[in-house]
Amino acid sequence: MESTRLSARRGLAAVSLSIAGAVALVVIPSAGPANAEPSLAESQRNLANIGVKLDAINEQFNTANAKLAASKARQSKLLADLKPFQAKADEYQRRVSALGAESYRQGRPSMLTALLGGTSPDQVVGQLSMLDQVSADKASAIKALKDAEKPVAATKKKLDDEIKVEAAQQKEKADSKKELEAELKKWQGINAGLKGRASRASTSTKSSSGGVPTYNGPVSGSAGAVVSFAKAQLGKPYVFGAAGPNSFDCSGLTLAAWARAGVSMSHSAHLQYSAFPHVSRANALPGDLMFFYGDRHHVGIFIGGNEMIHAPTQGEPVQVADISTSYWMGIANGIARP
Repeated sequence: MESTRLSARRGLAAVSLSIAGAVALVVIPSAGPANAEPSLAESQRNLANIGVKLDAINEQFNTANAKLAASKARQSKLLADLKPFQAKADEYQRRVSALGAESYRQGRPSMLTALLGGTSPDQVVGQLSMLDQVSADKASAIKALKDAEKPVAATKKKLDDEIKVEAAQQKEKADSKKELEAELKKWQGINAGLKGRASRASTSTKSSSGGVPTYNGPVSGSAGAVVSFAKAQLGKPYVFGAAGPNSFDCSGLTLAAWARAGVSMSHSAHLQYSAFPHVSRANALPGDLMFFYGDRHHVGIFIGGNEMIHAPTQGEPVQVADISTSYWMGIANGIARP
């Protein structure tokens, strides 16, 4: 009997050990490597990519805003043009009301009352002629008003539809902008930590990005004023929608610079490219506007040699860029001369 109990206890112990081993296998995590922290190079690549996307969204928002403003201006003009037609309609309504009141007081000037009230054939003919004239005037006035209102109403509907679409586009771009700004902020924090550690670990030389332009060739006339203004903005922060005096986005900088030369333009890189004559890279002159990416959402000011001044993107100040690098040459997409 005792041997049977001993055997049972040994069997139970064996089962318990087996269960414990199984649990240990499940609970204890594997000793694999943890998720690696991004390198400084990876962080900077992410920041650059987000910056490009944010710059594109900013300029798309600027374009939508410019189009919306133009549509609203046309709408205001159309409403002003409608006032004479409304005045005509009001006058006609007053005439109809007066005729109705007169008819009530004197009896409806129908054909029957004309026939019964006439004391002579001449009077009957005269009264019938008056009725015909009143009827003809009414029909003519109604037709004239309808003919005038048709194209105006069609144009107003078209403008109302445009404004609705453009306002929706504005909202879409604004929502995308918020998402990208949140992503940018996250990676800026990561990048700052990595750069801090890198600077403590080494004594790397400072980048020359954003330095003083090296080109000293001839720049005169209106282009001279443009280039001088652009140089004076070096180091100022990028702020979406800004056109100076303390901050700029890319098309805001070009807008403000050319305003010094008396040239006005839309606050949109895409619309700036469409507004002015185009020139080749070989014929580019200081002051010309240089455009980049497939949708031309980025613009800078050519200052001569192989350099331009531009407002890159959020977190990057107004600076000089070497446009002869493979990066800029690979995304260059046109030059315009205001």
